[in-house]
Amino acid sequence: MKKRHDKVMRLLDEHGEKLHRLLTRLTMCENAAGDLIQELFIRLSGSKSFGNARNELAFAWTSAVNLAYDWRRKHRVSVCSIDQQVLQAPDDDSSLNKMIRAEQVQKVLNAAMDLKEPGRSVVLLRYIEQRSYEEIAETLGKKPSHIRSLCSKSIGKLRQTLAHGDTQDKKGAIA
Repeated sequence: MKKRHDKVMRLLDEHGEKLHRLLTRLTMCENAAGDLIQELFIRLSGSKSFGNARNELAFAWTSAVNLAYDWRRKHRVSVCSIDQQVLQAPDDDSSLNKMIRAEQVQKVLNAAMDLKEPGRSVVLLRYIEQRSYEEIAETLGKKPSHIRSLCSKSIGKLRQTLAHGDTQDKKGAIA
Protein backbone atom coordinates (compact mmCIF):
# COMPACT_ATOMS: atom_id res chain seq x y z
CA MET A 1 0.00 0.00 0.00
CA LYS A 2 2.82 2.40 0.90
CA LYS A 3 4.62 1.58 -2.36
CA ARG A 4 1.47 2.33 -4.41
CA HIS A 5 0.96 5.59 -2.50
CA ASP A 6 4.55 6.62 -3.30
CA LYS A 7 3.98 5.84 -7.00
CA VAL A 8 0.84 7.98 -7.02
CA MET A 9 2.61 10.88 -5.32
CA ARG A 10 5.52 10.70 -7.78
CA LEU A 11 3.05 10.61 -10.68
CA LEU A 12 1.25 13.63 -9.26
CA ASP A 13 4.51 15.56 -8.92
CA GLU A 14 5.79 14.69 -12.39
CA HIS A 15 2.59 14.64 -14.47
CA GLY A 16 -0.21 16.16 -12.40
CA GLU A 17 -0.21 19.40 -14.38
CA LYS A 18 -0.45 17.57 -17.72
CA LEU A 19 -3.27 15.37 -16.46
CA HIS A 20 -5.13 18.40 -15.13
CA ARG A 21 -4.73 20.19 -18.47
CA LEU A 22 -6.07 17.11 -20.26
CA LEU A 23 -9.12 16.98 -17.98
CA THR A 24 -9.73 20.71 -18.47
CA ARG A 25 -9.66 20.32 -22.25
CA LEU A 26 -11.92 17.29 -22.26
CA THR A 27 -14.51 18.67 -19.86
CA MET A 28 -14.12 22.29 -21.01
CA CYS A 29 -14.69 23.24 -17.39
CA GLU A 30 -11.93 24.22 -14.97
CA ASN A 31 -14.03 23.42 -11.88
CA ALA A 32 -14.86 19.94 -13.12
CA ALA A 33 -11.22 19.28 -14.00
CA GLY A 34 -10.16 20.15 -10.45
CA ASP A 35 -12.67 17.70 -9.01
CA LEU A 36 -11.77 15.00 -11.52
CA ILE A 37 -8.02 15.26 -10.90
CA GLN A 38 -8.67 14.69 -7.21
CA GLU A 39 -10.93 11.75 -7.99
CA LEU A 40 -8.32 10.34 -10.36
CA PHE A 41 -5.57 10.30 -7.76
CA ILE A 42 -7.88 8.90 -5.09
CA ARG A 43 -8.82 6.07 -7.46
CA LEU A 44 -5.21 5.44 -8.40
CA SER A 45 -4.21 5.26 -4.74
CA GLY A 46 -6.80 2.55 -4.13
CA SER A 47 -6.27 0.67 -7.38
CA LYS A 48 -4.43 -2.64 -7.26
CA SER A 49 -4.20 -2.52 -11.07
CA PHE A 50 -2.24 0.74 -10.88
CA GLY A 51 0.26 -0.88 -8.57
CA ASN A 52 0.82 -3.66 -11.12
CA ALA A 53 0.82 -1.44 -14.23
CA ARG A 54 3.94 -1.59 -16.43
CA ASN A 55 3.48 2.07 -17.41
CA GLU A 56 1.90 4.13 -14.63
CA LEU A 57 1.53 7.24 -16.81
CA ALA A 58 -0.34 5.32 -19.52
CA PHE A 59 -2.62 3.80 -16.87
CA ALA A 60 -3.27 7.23 -15.31
CA TRP A 61 -3.79 8.84 -18.72
CA THR A 62 -6.38 6.25 -19.76
CA SER A 63 -8.09 6.55 -16.39
CA ALA A 64 -8.22 10.35 -16.74
CA VAL A 65 -9.72 10.13 -20.24
CA ASN A 66 -12.33 7.65 -19.02
CA LEU A 67 -13.19 9.86 -16.03
CA ALA A 68 -13.60 12.90 -18.27
CA TYR A 69 -15.88 11.08 -20.69
CA ASP A 70 -17.91 9.59 -17.84
CA TRP A 71 -18.31 13.13 -16.49
CA ARG A 72 -19.39 14.39 -19.95
CA ARG A 73 -21.98 11.60 -20.27
CA LYS A 74 -23.32 12.27 -16.79
CA HIS A 75 -23.55 16.04 -17.13
CA ARG A 76 -24.28 16.24 -20.85
CA VAL A 77 -23.07 19.81 -21.13
CA SER A 78 -21.73 21.53 -24.19
CA VAL A 79 -19.59 24.22 -22.57
CA CYS A 80 -19.19 24.90 -18.87
CA SER A 81 -18.26 28.52 -19.45
CA ILE A 82 -16.70 30.21 -22.42
CA ASP A 83 -15.63 32.99 -20.08
CA GLN A 84 -13.17 30.61 -18.45
CA GLN A 85 -11.20 30.95 -21.70
CA VAL A 86 -10.45 27.30 -22.10
CA LEU A 87 -10.43 28.14 -25.79
CA GLN A 88 -8.41 31.16 -26.75
CA ALA A 89 -7.96 32.61 -30.21
CA PRO A 90 -4.66 34.30 -30.97
CA ASP A 91 -6.08 36.81 -33.49
CA ASP A 92 -9.82 37.12 -33.06
CA ASP A 93 -11.41 36.96 -29.64
CA SER A 94 -14.94 38.07 -30.46
CA SER A 95 -17.72 36.35 -28.55
CA LEU A 96 -19.20 34.89 -31.71
CA ASN A 97 -15.89 33.31 -32.75
CA LYS A 98 -15.38 31.88 -29.26
CA MET A 99 -18.84 30.32 -29.40
CA ILE A 100 -18.21 28.86 -32.85
CA ARG A 101 -14.88 27.35 -31.75
CA ALA A 102 -16.48 25.98 -28.58
CA GLU A 103 -19.26 24.34 -30.62
CA GLN A 104 -16.75 22.84 -33.04
CA VAL A 105 -14.63 21.43 -30.23
CA GLN A 106 -17.78 20.11 -28.59
CA LYS A 107 -18.75 18.24 -31.75
CA VAL A 108 -15.34 16.64 -32.00
CA LEU A 109 -15.29 15.66 -28.30
CA ASN A 110 -18.77 14.15 -28.57
CA ALA A 111 -17.73 12.17 -31.64
CA ALA A 112 -14.53 11.05 -29.88
CA MET A 113 -16.67 9.51 -27.12
CA ASP A 114 -17.71 6.87 -29.66
CA LEU A 115 -14.12 5.85 -30.46
CA LYS A 116 -12.81 2.75 -28.75
CA GLU A 117 -9.64 2.71 -26.66
CA PRO A 118 -6.77 3.10 -27.36
CA GLY A 119 -7.80 5.03 -30.49
CA ARG A 120 -9.56 7.68 -28.44
CA SER A 121 -6.47 8.28 -26.29
CA VAL A 122 -4.21 8.45 -29.34
CA VAL A 123 -6.42 11.05 -31.03
CA LEU A 124 -6.63 13.12 -27.85
CA LEU A 125 -2.88 12.99 -27.28
CA ARG A 126 -2.08 13.82 -30.89
CA TYR A 127 -4.64 16.53 -31.63
CA ILE A 128 -5.70 17.93 -28.26
CA GLU A 129 -2.36 17.67 -26.44
CA GLN A 130 -0.41 18.07 -29.72
CA ARG A 131 2.14 15.40 -28.87
CA SER A 132 4.43 13.68 -31.34
CA TYR A 133 3.93 10.04 -32.31
CA GLU A 134 7.08 9.14 -30.40
CA GLU A 135 5.83 10.83 -27.22
CA ILE A 136 2.47 9.10 -27.53
CA ALA A 137 4.17 5.75 -28.09
CA GLU A 138 6.26 6.26 -24.97
CA THR A 139 3.24 7.34 -22.92
CA LEU A 140 1.10 4.39 -24.00
CA GLY A 141 3.90 1.85 -24.15
CA LYS A 142 3.49 1.09 -27.86
CA LYS A 143 5.61 1.48 -31.01
CA PRO A 144 5.44 4.78 -32.97
CA SER A 145 4.42 2.93 -36.15
CA HIS A 146 1.49 1.37 -34.30
CA ILE A 147 0.49 4.81 -32.98
CA ARG A 148 0.56 6.31 -36.51
CA SER A 149 -1.64 3.53 -37.84
CA LEU A 150 -4.05 3.73 -34.92
CA CYS A 151 -4.24 7.51 -35.22
CA SER A 152 -4.96 7.33 -38.94
CA LYS A 153 -7.74 4.76 -38.48
CA SER A 154 -9.27 6.68 -35.57
CA ILE A 155 -9.21 10.00 -37.42
CA GLY A 156 -10.91 8.29 -40.37
CA LYS A 157 -13.68 7.04 -38.09
CA LEU A 158 -13.95 10.46 -36.47
CA ARG A 159 -14.23 12.21 -39.84
CA GLN A 160 -16.86 9.74 -40.98
CA THR A 161 -18.88 10.28 -37.80
CA LEU A 162 -18.66 14.07 -38.11
CA ALA A 163 -19.44 14.06 -41.84
CA HIS A 164 -22.56 11.96 -41.40
CA GLY A 165 -23.70 13.71 -38.24
CA ASP A 166 -23.83 10.40 -36.39
CA THR A 167 -23.03 11.94 -33.02
CA GLN A 168 -25.97 11.71 -30.72
CA ASP A 169 -27.54 15.03 -29.88
CA LYS A 170 -26.40 15.59 -26.32
CA LYS A 171 -28.32 18.11 -24.24
CA GLY A 172 -26.94 21.49 -25.20
CA ALA A 173 -24.66 20.10 -27.89
CA ILE A 174 -24.98 20.67 -31.59
CA ALA A 175 -25.02 17.40 -33.51
